[in-house]
Amino acid sequence: MEAIISAGIAAAAAIIVGLLNTRSMTNKTMQMNKETITEILHQQELHQQEVNAAHQQTIALIEYKIDALTKEVREHNNFARRMPIVEERIEVINHRIEDLEKAE
Repeated sequence: MEAIISAGIAAAAAIIVGLLNTRSMTNKTMQMNKETITEILHQQELHQQEVNAAHQQTIALIEYKIDALTKEVREHNNFARRMPIVEERIEVINHRIEDLEKAE
């Protein structure tokens, strides 16, 4: 009878030790998973900051180019507005030259 009790106590102790060991390993694994997830989230945040910085540089470059193109378009439009006036004046000058040539 004592052997059965001893065996039962030994089995119960083994089960308790096994459960405690399993719980300890589960806690360690969960902690490692939390740390890994935290590191991954940190790396993702750093990557997102790099991407945002690159986007800001791209936006700044696009804005600069748009400003430069706007300036060129304004200069071209100003030139295009003045050209008909210049052409008209050239026509008047040509008529005057013809009149002077006829007068001689």
